[in-house]
Amino acid sequence: MKETLEKLAEAAKIIGRIEKDKKNQHFKYDYMSEEAVKAAVHKALIEVGLWYHMHEPYFEIENRETAKGWKQLVRVRTCVEFPGGVKFYGLGAGEDGNDKALMKAQTAAIREMWKNAFCIASGSDPEESTTEGSATTNKNYGSLVEINDLAGLVEFLKGYKGKPAKEKSQAWALACARASDLSIDHLDLKEALK
Repeated sequence: MKETLEKLAEAAKIIGRIEKDKKNQHFKYDYMSEEAVKAAVHKALIEVGLWYHMHEPYFEIENRETAKGWKQLVRVRTCVEFPGGVKFYGLGAGEDGNDKALMKAQTAAIREMWKNAFCIASGSDPEESTTEGSATTNKNYGSLVEINDLAGLVEFLKGYKGKPAKEKSQAWALACARASDLSIDHLDLKEALK
């Protein structure tokens, strides 16, 4: 494991900072693309001679009626494992009225996994604004990892009652990931919330 950690640290140095390379035309914000993150990580891992196994992702699908018709909301938890048992996890959610919700969620999960695993700086702080919803992940995950039972997860989720749908969705994805870490079935979590 020590050799793997040393190579991952080396890879992080090689990756460094990645500039935001894409713009969301609809919501008018810049972001770091999955392509840019994957390219930098791939190059660095090849350079240090390290590769990984990607586990089958966990995903949850929910069909929701919106003002614009039915949409599919997908939440994904992805995991890669390096030699020595070093694992990185990523969470993502995607919503779409056609067939792209799963792809959007998987793309977000993979991009965020690599960004967090290698502490990739992008030049902005997602906690500055909650309009994009990413603050849910950053502000509350620290307290979430301290939760060790179903009751704690239920209390965590109750804190999002009345919040915007995107924040609730991200909180649910985080709680499901923590439930999985604790060997709690997400269906038990869903039932406990009723």
